[in-house]
Parts: sequence; C-alpha cells; structure tokens
Amino acid sequence: MGVNKSVLEKMSSKELEKYIKNNSKFVPTAIEYAFEILNEREHPFSEEELKRWNDLKEKKQQPVLTKEVHPDYKTAANLMYISAIIGVLKLFFSFDEFNTIIIFTAVLSLSFVFGLAYLTGKGYDWMKYFLLVLFI
Repeated sequence: MGVNKSVLEKMSSKELEKYIKNNSKFVPTAIEYAFEILNEREHPFSEEELKRWNDLKEKKQQPVLTKEVHPDYKTAANLMYISAIIGVLKLFFSFDEFNTIIIFTAVLSLSFVFGLAYLTGKGYDWMKYFLLVLFI
C-alpha cells in the first residue's frame, strides 16, 4: 500500500507538521511528501527539520544494500565452478571422435552445473534443498 500525495495535499499545514516531527511513526515516503507540500506552502522549517529532510533525501538516494551471503555458500559455489571447469577440460581432452549427442549432453550438463554454482554463490537458500533432491 503506497502513500497518496494528493491525500496529503488536502491536509492543513498543522496536520502535516505532525508528519515531520522527530517522533512521528509515519512511513518515510509520507514524511517526504509532507516536507515537499509544506515547502510549496513556504512553511518555515527549523534547522532540525531541514536536517531530517536532507537525511531522508540521502537515504532515498543510497543504493539498496545487498544481502550478505554466508561464506559457506561462496565456498560451495567455488567448488562447483572448479568441478565444472574440470568437466570442460575433460571435454576438450577426451575427444576420440566427433559425436554431436555426446557434445550436446556435455555442454548441457556443464551449463547446468555453472547455473547451480551461480545460484548457490548468490546465496539462495532453496538451492540446498534442490541439490538434496538431485542427490537422492
């Protein structure tokens, strides 16, 4: 559920001042809209209120933090990458004859392993259950 700026614009300046107080429980988007509306109405802001408004703007511009991936997932992904690289090397050094089906199967299998390694390295929790089902 989002914040509708037009609803806030219908409020009086006194009501909007409740939004910009330090102890307000409103969502940051609503607070920012309240600041913008009050600014358009040429409301005098205190230094503290201006600082809070600037902090809100800075938070909005900061990139979203990526989730931290557990080191064990990274280690598992690296082992999968090593396994896939060994498979590629084996594919190149074990050509007795040119067989399209064997090459297609090997490329498909290796791309599957690289995909598993990629998803594991990104920290997807469901990968451990997927690999368990594959193992069984």
